[in-house]
Amino acid sequence: MEIAIGADVIGKNGKLGTVHRVIVDARSNAVTDLVVKHGFPFTQERIVPLATVTKTDADGIHVDLDERAFEALEGFVEQNFRAPDPDYVGPPGFETTEFLLNEVTAGATLLGGEAVPPLGFPGGEPLAPADTTRPVVEPGTPIVDADGETVGEVHEFAADAETGAPQKLVLRRGLLFHREMELPLAWIAQISDKGVALNVTKREVEAWLEDMGREEERSAR
Repeated sequence: MEIAIGADVIGKNGKLGTVHRVIVDARSNAVTDLVVKHGFPFTQERIVPLATVTKTDADGIHVDLDERAFEALEGFVEQNFRAPDPDYVGPPGFETTEFLLNEVTAGATLLGGEAVPPLGFPGGEPLAPADTTRPVVEPGTPIVDADGETVGEVHEFAADAETGAPQKLVLRRGLLFHREMELPLAWIAQISDKGVALNVTKREVEAWLEDMGREEERSAR
């Protein structure tokens, strides 16, 4: 099963919206949530956990949600998410660590100028910056080479519906005359708040694109 940006999301009683972007775990590069756009003319976006996906077919992505459950999901806010502290101890009834750290810090109180976790329970502190981001991938997200130089932007992105592992990355480049090309998945080094980072240089990408272009021309003859 594969999920892709732009696909319809279908609930128990019909279409709920479309996948506008996806949220990724920066430590594993795996998709954890879908951001589903819905409503007209005033559109909204809701975060749909990957775990709710039951199947994918020609109609779209099917989720185990009805309209009421979907509308109860958290809305997407244009900001990075942060991973929970693995040592977090939640208040009674909220022991799970599956929460957005931003919510914890927002609900904290200040004691001597320092943030204190809600109800005084320990944990919830930020991890190292490289481990705390939950980047968002959408059309237009930068694709950078091994040296951090931009080589283009995301045109298409797809992931496995069960594991969240990337299954398709299509590069788009050019201002006036756009060109799209699917990149090898082995090139993905990390997905972060800076974009999709590759483990190859811009020169290697351009050489590969030229080779693929010549191959397409030969095939078209």
